[in-house]
Amino acid sequence: MITFITPIFYKNKHSYIYKRSKSLIESFADYKDIELIIADSSKKPILNGSFKNIKIIHSFCNDKLFSPAKARNQAVLKATYELIFFYDVDLFFDPRLIKQLLNLAQKLTQNKKDFIALPFLYLTKKGSTFLTTKKDIQAIKSSFLKGENHLVESFAANGTTILLKKSDFLKLGGFREDFLGHGGEDFDFLHRLFSLYPNSTKHNDYYVNQTSQFVANLKGFRKYMAYYSLPNFFDDLFLLHLWHPRPFGNPFYFRKEINKTLLLDSMQNFDKVNKSTYISTKQLPDLENFILDLAHKHGLSKDQCIGFFSYGKGIRSPKKPLSSKLRKLMLNPKSFLQDSKFLKSLTKIKNL
Repeated sequence: MITFITPIFYKNKHSYIYKRSKSLIESFADYKDIELIIADSSKKPILNGSFKNIKIIHSFCNDKLFSPAKARNQAVLKATYELIFFYDVDLFFDPRLIKQLLNLAQKLTQNKKDFIALPFLYLTKKGSTFLTTKKDIQAIKSSFLKGENHLVESFAANGTTILLKKSDFLKLGGFREDFLGHGGEDFDFLHRLFSLYPNSTKHNDYYVNQTSQFVANLKGFRKYMAYYSLPNFFDDLFLLHLWHPRPFGNPFYFRKEINKTLLLDSMQNFDKVNKSTYISTKQLPDLENFILDLAHKHGLSKDQCIGFFSYGKGIRSPKKPLSSKLRKLMLNPKSFLQDSKFLKSLTKIKNL
């Protein structure tokens, strides 16, 4: 009924990604209504599996960097089912969610829904250990809602975690394959997908590409796209991203600034060529009120879902690892200096 698509790249059998892939194969082996396609883009692929519902295709393209976009596109062409779901290898396998997606698939096949965009929580190292040992997803969710940060690092309203029709994916041309390395291809595709099914008019700052620790502070296209996925979180339709190390020297993570520029250019060029997109007279409600309305429908007050707005009382912002700071300094020194506590302190002193 659904083809799950997972792109991977690893160096050898000792790789975290390789081990996660083996675990994923075992998890999906008994699901007759699900086809799992793993697009293995490794230079020396060694992953194998002998289950009827699992395909492993070799998608190495001799690029300098791994392109998840290319790998996913190749896998879609091999998909047996009309419904496809993009599922990254570092997501926690949750049988409950799989069952929910299979039930929702019927609504898509009956044209009662156009697609389903799922949010996900990035877990900390401690949160990942807790989840894999305790399997307590509601405790993770509750921790996030309380504004705690020992289990959950951040909330991602959108990514590639979407259930949609293969025909829609192909109609839109799939993922842009000039996105190499980490990031960009997901929002670029969502921009085109949402143009088919606009939920409102676009706000004036739509082309702003700015992240935020707290969902209520989102701006630009990330804010617009959040309206599609937030209701699903309150209905327990969300995924959990397991923590894993991001080696400082891994070039996969060094394309961020290039991909950000490519993303905005791609969005704007698409809209210029397709001027009839995003036609809607509906106005977006205020994001904070939208979140609170969802919370109230589920019996929650603002204090009981403060994690969307701020850290909980007494919770301090965690320190970022040195590798993240160094990577930001190399890729975007201006932004690094703007965020520097030392410079902020100097500015305060200067203004005294």
